[in-house]
Amino acid sequence: MMAGSWEEVKNKGVRNKLCPQFADGFKVFTAEDIAKARQVVDNIGNNQLQLDINEDDVLDLLESHVEELTNEDLMELEQQMILFEENI
Repeated sequence: MMAGSWEEVKNKGVRNKLCPQFADGFKVFTAEDIAKARQVVDNIGNNQLQLDINEDDVLDLLESHVEELTNEDLMELEQQMILFEENI
């Protein structure tokens, strides 16, 4: 829903008028650019970090960040942060 609304804003050029500092040099990424980026992440994960991942794993991770967090998710994250800070 949010992505569709943002697409409308982009298409109307409103973003460029409201935030011109972000419009200069803005690059539109093609499907090929995104595929190359996924390959780079895959290579870093496997070769440098020695993880056993593939491009589908990278895509799954990226897609998991598209969904909005629920209040329960946010409360759980807050609890995790509190526990982490207490253990430092």
